[in-house]
Amino acid sequence: MTSSGAPDRQPLMVFNALLRQWRVAVGIPLAALAVTVVLWLLPRGDFVASAEFMPQTSDSRGPQLAGLAAQFGFTLGSGTANPESPDFYAELLRSRELLTEVAQTSYGFRAADGDSVHGTIASLLRVKGDTPEIRLRRALQKLRDRVDVSVGLKTGIITLDVRMPWPELATEVNRRLLDLVAQYNLTRRQTRAAAERRFVEGRLAEARNELQGTEAELERFFERNRSYQQSPQLTFEANRLQRRVDLRQQVYSSLAQAFENARIEEVRNTPVTTVITRPEGSAVAVRSSLILDLFLGLLLGAALALVIIFTREYLEAQRQRHPADYAEFAALRSSIFRSVARVRTRGR
Repeated sequence: MTSSGAPDRQPLMVFNALLRQWRVAVGIPLAALAVTVVLWLLPRGDFVASAEFMPQTSDSRGPQLAGLAAQFGFTLGSGTANPESPDFYAELLRSRELLTEVAQTSYGFRAADGDSVHGTIASLLRVKGDTPEIRLRRALQKLRDRVDVSVGLKTGIITLDVRMPWPELATEVNRRLLDLVAQYNLTRRQTRAAAERRFVEGRLAEARNELQGTEAELERFFERNRSYQQSPQLTFEANRLQRRVDLRQQVYSSLAQAFENARIEEVRNTPVTTVITRPEGSAVAVRSSLILDLFLGLLLGAALALVIIFTREYLEAQRQRHPADYAEFAALRSSIFRSVARVRTRGR
């Protein structure tokens, strides 16, 4: 009966221990909740600066120029890839090339406490490494962890979030990324326009020569056949030559227009991305969920209370069963506490 009834007593023993030390069972979890709230309210952690931008859609000159080139047996591209899609910009913002530029940029700002802060990402984030290459690689990894890019599925708006220990640094890094994207777009557009200009310039010279040759041929025909209207065969030949001249004229006019457009695009320096929300003034402190923090604080406080309660219960049971051993334990514990107190007194 005794052995079979012992397990049934264990829950009751646990409840009795909790009731005997109810102050510990209640006080420590409540204290843990209070500490959690205080820590959550304190200014701490990182800051996030956010920006939103949208890439401009491609102009209509690309398909027109591709169709014009196809008339002469040239191919400017399949047109299946879209280098200006939002997903492309999301990958570009996390690419090694752009992040390397960001990591090697020197930043300077005045922090909230009035201190002047200067340095690169590696120095500001205290990246360690034996060589510059190792420090750069680790700085890039930290940047990838602190740069978040999301794309709106319906709107195509790209949201860029940068998390840094200072709000000023988060803003500057975010702005640097936006500037690098704009610079990349400008360089890519001008390079593409230069390639188009060189292609069209060559075809324009050929089209001019072909037009002049066709016009000369029509002119010679008129000189040899001043009364060609009286002959059906000569009339047909004159109409055929005139159609060739008209076709060459149309091709030449199209190429001349495309050439002028390419020249304009080659020197144009306007941005091809529209910034909707600027990063300046957007930096906010990163805070976790208060509900989650309270739950974790309560859980930790309850676990600590249970450890203290059952440790006390165990020591009390040992004191009653083995008084001599417990007395030795108490003496040793008191000796250690006195030694620690003397060390602290000497330290002061």
